[in-house]
Parts: sequence; structure tokens; C-alpha cells
Amino acid sequence: MHSSMMSVLPSATLEIAAIALEHMQIVNYVRAATLTFLGYEYLLTFDLEVNFIWKSNWNIMKMLFIFTRYIPFFVATMGLALQFLPRASAEKCKMLYTTAALLSTWIFIAEAIFSLRTWVVCGGGQKKLGILLALIYIGVLSAHILLACIFNVVTARFDLQDTILQGCLVTKGSYYLIIIDWSLILAYDTVNMVLLMTPAYQSFRLGYYSNLAQVVLHDGLIYYFYLFVTTLANIIILIKLNHDYFTVLLILGQQMHSILACRVVLHAREEGSKAYGGSISIALTNLRFT
Repeated sequence: MHSSMMSVLPSATLEIAAIALEHMQIVNYVRAATLTFLGYEYLLTFDLEVNFIWKSNWNIMKMLFIFTRYIPFFVATMGLALQFLPRASAEKCKMLYTTAALLSTWIFIAEAIFSLRTWVVCGGGQKKLGILLALIYIGVLSAHILLACIFNVVTARFDLQDTILQGCLVTKGSYYLIIIDWSLILAYDTVNMVLLMTPAYQSFRLGYYSNLAQVVLHDGLIYYFYLFVTTLANIIILIKLNHDYFTVLLILGQQMHSILACRVVLHAREEGSKAYGGSISIALTNLRFT
């Protein structure tokens, strides 16, 4: 039945489908490579996790770390498996893509780690700053959920599902919504970076610059650069390249948020344990620049 349906389709439609499937294969390669990279990073930092997370007391940072560390494996595996569904209908693909989009909100657990780091570095007791960060965080998170739902539920179309044997292929959608979404995330990361740099620069001028502060500042600068590059690349791909590639760097960008947020916690606790006599219970909240 499936082959007979394909035989009656216009040749132009079949040609479009063939090109789209070639692009989808590239996306699948990226998905598999990203999952491999995530596993490799896990093995590299597993000893740090055992020493500074597993053996530590339960607190908000430990819970955020565990969610940020392990949810990406589930999401990445689900995203890869989604592309091997046999003869999925357009309705089923829309439902699965919407679910995946809602699950992508896990990156805001990583953003919570970045925000807590910023708040702690800026003193940890500034109520106004804490409220400001919380409001911006809630605003960007709400916008992310709204834009993801509009894109997947309202605008995304899967017009070629009758011509492909497996997987889901988005053929149309309001891709500018994704551009707005990632631009907001980039702006939020930029706000965190500026706030992080302010007390660090002041402390540097005064000559107070502990090893722990150096680690946090160094990680903050390098990690922000990584996030900036991957997020900006996402936006450029959405604007300049074929929209079939719209998930290529989105996947990598999400995983980078997880990897870097976990490293923020691990490196801070590792350096903090040295500064505080080898205690494994050291948390990011012990950090002060002043």
C-alpha cells in the first residue's frame, strides 16, 4: 500500500522528499554524535561526581545537578529513537514533537545553576538582585514554553509522512519563533555573564582574588563563550540554511547547557574542597569574591 501511494505522487514531491530525507539523515548523525559526546563527558567527570556530589549532603544545588546531569540522556535518546518510528502519521509526529519540545525545558534547570552561581558571586544576600534574576528567569522560561508550543502545535507541519518509511520530518513551520526563543536564552546568559563579571572585576582591582574565585570566573568566561557560539550558530543556521537542519545545533546547544552547568558545580566543589581542608560537603554557596 505504501509503495502504491508513492507511485502516484508527483515527481517533484518525491524529489523534495528525497532531499529532505538526506538532510534528516545528517541530523540523525548529529543526534548520535551528540549522545556519544554526552556519554564521553560523563565518563570524564564521573570521578568528580562521585567525590563531590554523591558523598555530599542533599541541598538545592545537588538536586539541580542530578536533574541537569541525567535528564539529557533520556531526552537525547528519545530524540534519536523518534527518528526511527515506522511510518508515523503526521498527527503522531506533531504530538511527539510537542512532547519533546516541552521536555526541552530541562535546559532551564541548567540555567538555574548559572543564575544561582551569579547570585552567590554577587554576594548571595542581595534580595533585589535575587528577585530580578528570578523574574527574568521566569519570563524567559515562560516565553520558551509558549514559543515551543506555538511552533509545534500550531505552525509545524509534517506533509511528507506518507512518503517516508520511518521517522518524523518537519516540512513547514514558523521558524522565526525558534530564533526568538534562542535569542532570549542568549540574552539571559549575557545578563548572567555581565552580573558575574562586575564583582569579579572589582575584586581584581582590589587585589582580592582567591583560587575558588578564579575557577568560577574562568569557567564563567569560557562557558559563556561556548554557549554564545553554539546559540549564535543555531540562530544563523535558522536564518541562512535549509530549515531541514533546524534541529542540528539545537540538540548540541541543549547538551552544552547540561555539560557546562554540571562542570560549574563540579569545579567549584573541587576547588572549594581544597580551600576548606578537603571537605566534600563544600557547596557553591560558600563562594565569595569579597
